[in-house]
Amino acid sequence: MIVVGKVLYIMTDGIYLNVDHDSVEIGKDRKIITRIPLVALSQIIIISNVTISAYLIASCNRAKIRISYISPNGKFLGTFDGSEVGNVTLRMKQYEAFLEALERSSPVPVSFEKMPADCDGVFRQGEQSIGIR
Repeated sequence: MIVVGKVLYIMTDGIYLNVDHDSVEIGKDRKIITRIPLVALSQIIIISNVTISAYLIASCNRAKIRISYISPNGKFLGTFDGSEVGNVTLRMKQYEAFLEALERSSPVPVSFEKMPADCDGVFRQGEQSIGIR
């Protein structure tokens, strides 16, 4: 384990990473080796066989800390980056605005429903309602 700047490198097999009170808890053989505050990190790079708890992954997501995996041979395997991209936030706001406009302007109730794969929506004349997949 090495910390360079705000990057934590884990290079020892059998390490367990957990979160405890806003700190990364690093352990091996059921013994805690050290704790590092999440605010001190911007990325965790794993270059070995390591177990990482779901709680730590969720905490890293909230704190916008990347978790990257590299094989022992140096091959990049992937990165977990839970931070939102600006377009995601924009699209969510646009979708919410669309739904509000749909509810305000529709002369009949609109609801989201399970439908067959070949059907995107239906207008029920007798019930005066619209169903959307």
